[in-house]
Amino acid sequence: MLVQSFKNIQTFYPPCRPGEAQWINLTASLDVDISEVFPFLNATIQGAIYDPNSRTIAFKLKGHAVTLHPQQVAVTKSENPAEAKQALEKVKELINATYRDRGSPAAELQETGAGADPGRLQASAQKKLRRMRRGYLYGLRQ
Repeated sequence: MLVQSFKNIQTFYPPCRPGEAQWINLTASLDVDISEVFPFLNATIQGAIYDPNSRTIAFKLKGHAVTLHPQQVAVTKSENPAEAKQALEKVKELINATYRDRGSPAAELQETGAGADPGRLQASAQKKLRRMRRGYLYGLRQ
Protein backbone atom coordinates (compact mmCIF):
# COMPACT_ATOMS: atom_id res chain seq x y z
CA MET A 1 0.00 0.00 0.00
CA LEU A 2 1.52 3.30 -1.08
CA VAL A 3 -0.83 5.78 0.65
CA GLN A 4 -1.61 4.94 4.27
CA SER A 5 -3.27 8.22 5.24
CA PHE A 6 -3.43 11.91 4.50
CA LYS A 7 -2.27 14.73 6.71
CA ASN A 8 -3.14 18.44 6.84
CA ILE A 9 -6.57 17.93 5.28
CA GLN A 10 -8.10 21.34 4.63
CA THR A 11 -11.50 22.14 3.18
CA PHE A 12 -12.24 25.65 2.00
CA TYR A 13 -14.40 27.74 -0.29
CA PRO A 14 -12.53 28.84 -3.41
CA PRO A 15 -11.58 32.50 -3.79
CA CYS A 16 -14.38 34.76 -4.93
CA ARG A 17 -15.31 33.54 -8.38
CA PRO A 18 -18.89 33.92 -9.61
CA GLY A 19 -20.69 30.60 -9.71
CA GLU A 20 -18.18 28.71 -7.55
CA ALA A 21 -19.21 29.96 -4.12
CA GLN A 22 -21.37 26.88 -3.48
CA TRP A 23 -18.46 24.46 -3.99
CA ILE A 24 -15.97 23.29 -1.40
CA ASN A 25 -12.40 22.41 -2.29
CA LEU A 26 -10.07 20.12 -0.37
CA THR A 27 -6.30 19.77 -0.19
CA ALA A 28 -4.33 17.12 1.64
CA SER A 29 -0.65 16.36 2.09
CA LEU A 30 1.09 13.00 1.90
CA ASP A 31 4.13 11.55 3.66
CA VAL A 32 5.20 9.67 0.52
CA ASP A 33 5.99 10.68 -3.05
CA ILE A 34 3.27 9.21 -5.28
CA SER A 35 4.63 10.48 -8.61
CA GLU A 36 5.83 7.01 -9.64
CA VAL A 37 2.16 6.01 -10.01
CA PHE A 38 1.26 8.91 -12.33
CA PRO A 39 2.18 7.19 -15.63
CA PHE A 40 0.08 4.17 -14.64
CA LEU A 41 -2.87 6.36 -13.64
CA ASN A 42 -2.53 8.19 -16.94
CA ALA A 43 -2.79 4.86 -18.77
CA THR A 44 -5.89 3.74 -16.89
CA ILE A 45 -7.97 6.91 -16.44
CA GLN A 46 -9.75 8.11 -19.54
CA GLY A 47 -9.24 11.84 -20.09
CA ALA A 48 -6.41 12.20 -17.56
CA ILE A 49 -3.90 14.96 -18.21
CA TYR A 50 -0.39 13.97 -17.16
CA ASP A 51 2.53 16.40 -17.22
CA PRO A 52 5.79 14.55 -16.51
CA ASN A 53 7.78 17.82 -16.43
CA SER A 54 5.79 19.31 -13.56
CA ARG A 55 5.03 15.85 -12.12
CA THR A 56 1.27 16.36 -11.93
CA ILE A 57 -1.79 14.51 -13.16
CA ALA A 58 -5.36 15.84 -13.32
CA PHE A 59 -8.58 13.92 -13.95
CA LYS A 60 -12.30 13.81 -13.15
CA LEU A 61 -13.68 11.53 -10.46
CA LYS A 62 -17.48 11.41 -10.21
CA GLY A 63 -17.82 15.11 -11.04
CA HIS A 64 -14.88 16.21 -8.90
CA ALA A 65 -11.76 17.63 -10.48
CA VAL A 66 -8.73 15.90 -8.93
CA THR A 67 -5.14 17.06 -9.22
CA LEU A 68 -2.29 14.97 -7.86
CA HIS A 69 1.14 16.35 -7.06
CA PRO A 70 4.01 14.22 -5.73
CA GLN A 71 3.06 14.89 -2.10
CA GLN A 72 -0.29 16.67 -2.32
CA VAL A 73 -3.85 15.97 -3.48
CA ALA A 74 -6.47 18.55 -4.45
CA VAL A 75 -10.17 17.76 -4.90
CA THR A 76 -12.61 20.40 -6.12
CA LYS A 77 -16.34 20.83 -6.63
CA SER A 78 -17.70 19.12 -3.52
CA GLU A 79 -21.04 20.11 -2.08
CA ASN A 80 -19.92 19.67 1.54
CA PRO A 81 -16.83 18.62 3.53
CA ALA A 82 -18.08 15.04 3.95
CA GLU A 83 -18.43 14.60 0.19
CA ALA A 84 -14.93 16.02 -0.29
CA LYS A 85 -13.49 13.54 2.20
CA GLN A 86 -15.34 10.67 0.47
CA ALA A 87 -13.79 11.70 -2.84
CA LEU A 88 -10.39 11.82 -1.15
CA GLU A 89 -10.85 8.24 0.06
CA LYS A 90 -11.76 7.16 -3.51
CA VAL A 91 -8.56 8.82 -4.73
CA LYS A 92 -6.61 6.92 -2.06
CA GLU A 93 -8.17 3.62 -3.17
CA LEU A 94 -7.40 4.41 -6.81
CA ILE A 95 -3.76 5.27 -6.08
CA ASN A 96 -3.22 2.15 -3.97
CA ALA A 97 -4.93 -0.17 -6.46
CA THR A 98 -2.92 1.28 -9.33
CA TYR A 99 0.29 0.98 -7.32
CA ARG A 100 -0.51 -2.63 -6.43
CA ASP A 101 -1.38 -3.58 -10.03
CA ARG A 102 1.41 -1.67 -11.74
CA GLY A 103 3.92 -3.52 -13.89
CA SER A 104 7.25 -2.59 -15.32
CA PRO A 105 7.63 -2.20 -19.10
CA ALA A 106 10.23 -4.99 -19.07
CA ALA A 107 7.86 -7.35 -17.26
CA GLU A 108 5.11 -6.38 -19.68
CA LEU A 109 7.38 -7.29 -22.61
CA GLN A 110 8.17 -10.67 -21.07
CA GLU A 111 4.53 -11.42 -20.31
CA THR A 112 3.34 -10.66 -23.82
CA GLY A 113 6.33 -12.19 -25.59
CA ALA A 114 6.46 -8.99 -27.60
CA GLY A 115 10.24 -8.79 -27.53
CA ALA A 116 11.26 -5.69 -29.43
CA ASP A 117 7.91 -5.33 -31.22
CA PRO A 118 6.27 -2.18 -29.76
CA GLY A 119 3.11 -2.84 -31.76
CA ARG A 120 2.39 -6.05 -29.85
CA LEU A 121 3.17 -4.36 -26.54
CA GLN A 122 0.81 -1.51 -27.36
CA ALA A 123 -1.92 -3.96 -28.36
CA SER A 124 -1.44 -5.82 -25.07
CA ALA A 125 -1.59 -2.59 -23.07
CA GLN A 126 -4.75 -1.53 -24.95
CA LYS A 127 -6.37 -4.90 -24.19
CA LYS A 128 -5.49 -4.57 -20.50
CA LEU A 129 -6.83 -1.02 -20.44
CA ARG A 130 -10.15 -2.12 -22.00
CA ARG A 131 -10.55 -4.83 -19.34
CA MET A 132 -9.96 -2.30 -16.57
CA ARG A 133 -12.38 0.22 -18.08
CA ARG A 134 -15.08 -2.40 -18.58
CA GLY A 135 -15.28 -2.70 -14.81
CA TYR A 136 -15.81 1.05 -14.41
CA LEU A 137 -12.76 1.22 -12.17
CA TYR A 138 -13.71 2.98 -8.93
CA GLY A 139 -16.71 4.71 -10.45
CA LEU A 140 -14.64 6.96 -12.65
CA ARG A 141 -17.44 7.00 -15.20
CA GLN A 142 -20.64 8.72 -14.31
